[in-house]
Amino acid sequence: MDRAATVFCGRQFSGAELQLICAVVERYPKLSRMELSQIVCELLQWARPGGGLKARECREFLELLDDRAVLRLPPKRTTKPVGSRTRVPLSCSGEPGVPLEGKVGEYEPIVLEVVQSDAQRLLFRELVGRYDHLGHAVPFGTHVH
Repeated sequence: MDRAATVFCGRQFSGAELQLICAVVERYPKLSRMELSQIVCELLQWARPGGGLKARECREFLELLDDRAVLRLPPKRTTKPVGSRTRVPLSCSGEPGVPLEGKVGEYEPIVLEVVQSDAQRLLFRELVGRYDHLGHAVPFGTHVH
């Protein structure tokens, strides 16, 4: 495939757009494939009718261009397999305490604290891993930092 106009996923890319894509990939070799595809989508205004970027389609297009030696993408980054769990070491702090019996009102005030230190974060992960029926998994999406 040369840098003449080409079509992918219903979009026609001009030779100038292909040159721009190649220049972006060459200029930012340390970015991930997804980051590169988002930049290309923004530059070319390649978006869905609702306004969201067509980043997945763009990544697939970049990979096609890479397969055809039009450009050279950075290697895929190694990640943990989907659904894998992070092992959390067990400590004495996470051992069960004396069982509490009675009504919640008997133990007031109940105080919740935001996890702030690394030690607190590790204990939280251990307690969730030990006692929550779903176990501990690294969160994704919106969460408190």
